[in-house]
Amino acid sequence: MDGIGKPPSAVTRELGRNASEKGHRHKKAQRKAGCRMMMPGMWEFIKTKMREDWTPEQIEGRCRRDGIIPMVSRETLYKEFAKFGQIRQALGIKVYFAKPYHSWERGTNENRNGVVRKVLPKGRPFDDITGEEMRRIDRMLNDRPLKCLNWRTSREAFTELLRRHLLNAVS
Repeated sequence: MDGIGKPPSAVTRELGRNASEKGHRHKKAQRKAGCRMMMPGMWEFIKTKMREDWTPEQIEGRCRRDGIIPMVSRETLYKEFAKFGQIRQALGIKVYFAKPYHSWERGTNENRNGVVRKVLPKGRPFDDITGEEMRRIDRMLNDRPLKCLNWRTSREAFTELLRRHLLNAVS
């Protein structure tokens, strides 16, 4: 923390957000800060998506894509992870953290495997998967937005691709 009671990274981010050719504009900064405040119902939306195992980045990306931003940012959501124990208990969700600077641990393949492992723990045989477990895995893999798909879900991207293919085949 520095002399104003805020971490240097927060001060730097705030200055960068509100810089112009004329320097830092405090009135503009205040206006923008007001816009960034949560709108009614936003925390319910966030809690719902977190229960569906969306990451803060997925929530922010989808909000940006759908024009809900600047109401939510992953920095705000990640700050909440400082109290992850309370959040986990209140929302009834599991909380996972990747090791800093271990990008190889967060590859797409490992990500998808991790999604499946939320339903089927490692070591569990796949020959006794229930229909409900399969439906949950399907929702988790196909109904969560992905950055690489411009925050569309896999199902949305596939449906759009199929629709375009069918339209091209007909015309």
